[in-house]
Amino acid sequence: MAKFSFIPVLVLVFIFSVIAMTCCADNTCITRKEGYCDLFACRNWCVQDFNSQAASCQPDNPVHPTKYACICVHKCSI
Repeated sequence: MAKFSFIPVLVLVFIFSVIAMTCCADNTCITRKEGYCDLFACRNWCVQDFNSQAASCQPDNPVHPTKYACICVHKCSI
């Protein structure tokens, strides 16, 4: 009876995981600007600096929001 080796299976799994991580990786970045967030200014900053329309104002503390930060979701630069 032939012995079954897991090494070729592990090598194949490793190769497929490397391919999946390099070719299909998400290149999304989130940049946060602290301080008072004005949505109009936040959108302008996001468009001008990162060429992205995905801007929002998020509270620094969801329970007791005192300040809001500008959040910009954009493509990461390489």
